[in-house]
Amino acid sequence: MGHLLTMAAPKNVLQTLFMAIREPLYGKFYANGNFEKWGISQDASTRYSAKELAGGRIKEYRRGLRDHMLDRERRLVERFPGPKNNEPWAGSRRPN
Repeated sequence: MGHLLTMAAPKNVLQTLFMAIREPLYGKFYANGNFEKWGISQDASTRYSAKELAGGRIKEYRRGLRDHMLDRERRLVERFPGPKNNEPWAGSRRPN
């Protein structure tokens, strides 16, 4: 009869792995504070260079599985698009 070998990973390793598969939904803002666009990225903090941000900032709103964040981003873009949300569905629905 074979033995089942199991290894328990430290909690912080599991937490790191769990966060690694969860992607952030973020908002991008111009330097003057006005909203620019919604987006998701594996790492929102490295998505844009300093030149692309041009004094603006990224604010992370939520983390989740990629397909869930894509759905959430789409709903936001449909209802509350920024001027740089160029998706075909941007602004296609009225805010509720």
